[in-house]
Amino acid sequence: IFELAIPATVKLSYDQFGNFVVQKLLETGDSQDHSEILQQVKGHVMKLSQDKFGCRVMQKMLEALPSEEKADLTAEIQDEVVECIHDMNGNHVIQKVVEHLSPPDLGFVVAAVARRANEMAMHVYGCRIIQRLLEHCALEELVEVLDPIVSAAAKLSRDSHANYVIQCILERGRLEDKRHILEVITGSVLDFAKNKVSSNVVEKCFEISTIGSHAEDLVEERSA
Repeated sequence: IFELAIPATVKLSYDQFGNFVVQKLLETGDSQDHSEILQQVKGHVMKLSQDKFGCRVMQKMLEALPSEEKADLTAEIQDEVVECIHDMNGNHVIQKVVEHLSPPDLGFVVAAVARRANEMAMHVYGCRIIQRLLEHCALEELVEVLDPIVSAAAKLSRDSHANYVIQCILERGRLEDKRHILEVITGSVLDFAKNKVSSNVVEKCFEISTIGSHAEDLVEERSA
C-alpha cells in the first residue's frame, strides 16, 4: 500500500478523502516513508498549504517529521509567510509551524510579523499567529513584534481581533508591557469598559493585576 500511495501523495493531498490517507501514512510510516513523502511534496508546499484539504496534510507533516525535515518543508514558504498568514487555510499551517518548529528556526515568521505587527494584530488570522508566537517563543525574541503593538494598545484594545492579542500580552508579555497597557486602560477605564470589545481587555487587566504571574509587581497599577 505504501509503495502505491506515496508516489500519489500530492494528488491524494488535494482530495477530500485522499488527504486522510496521506495523514495516516504519516502517522504509521517510518522515517524512510516520511522522507519519501517530503520529497513528493517539494515544489507544492505553498499551494498545498492554501488548499482546504492539502493544508491538513501540511499540518500533519509538521507534527510527524523530525526537526531537520520540518525546516526543509518550511523552506519553500519562508518568503511567502504573510500571504500564507492571510489565507484561511494557510494560517493554520503557520500556526503549526510556530507550534512545532524549534524557536531558533522561527526567525522567518517573527521577522514577517514584525514588519507589520499592528496590521497583523488586527487581522482575523494574523492575530492568531501572534498569540501562538507568545505561547511558544521567548519574549526577548519578540521585542520587534511586541513594542509597536504595546505602543498602540489604546487603539488595538478596541479592535475586534487585536484585543485578543492585547489580552495575550497581558497574560504572557513582559512586565513593562503589562504596566504600559494597564496605564493606558486605567487612564480611560470607563470608556474602555463601556466598549463591547475593549471591555474584555478591562476584565483581563483586573485578572492579571490580582492573580497573574506579575500580580505582586503590579500593586501600584492595581490600586490606580
